[in-house]
Amino acid sequence: DVPTKTQSFVLMRNLLRTAFSSIVYLRNLFPEDCFRDCNVAGINIKSLVPNSCEAKILISWLQEGVFDALDKHYLKKISFVITSNNPSTEDACLVESYNFYINYSDGDVELKIRHDSLNKQKNITSYTKQEIKKATVQMLRQLTLLAQTLLPLPGRDHIMLQP
Repeated sequence: DVPTKTQSFVLMRNLLRTAFSSIVYLRNLFPEDCFRDCNVAGINIKSLVPNSCEAKILISWLQEGVFDALDKHYLKKISFVITSNNPSTEDACLVESYNFYINYSDGDVELKIRHDSLNKQKNITSYTKQEIKKATVQMLRQLTLLAQTLLPLPGRDHIMLQP
């Protein structure tokens, strides 16, 4: 069945929340106690919970910034960026960047995801609930496979969201 406009945006928020939680978990950016086990479309994942100052900040960025802009149709692109300080200069160096492109049309929301270091892109379009569930499972599998191919982060890592 085709989701309503409201359901479409709720599904997109859940998809973004799941993507961000998966990235920070798979890249070991927060301690294990900042995650709880949950099941999304038959796949066990770790969902971010506010058990540390950093986790609270990221959740706040999502809820008060990203989701608000998404609901108002302002959000066109969000970049989830991981940087690391160069130990000799203390300058921040880009380590990884996950870019989420949002397109709004006729009540639908379309999401394209690109991980720039490998120049891979995954399009997720919200047509039916079943298609969204299938796309979410594919995205989670791709994020997991991607994280398994990446080198460990260098340490002294930082994250930021860029609109």
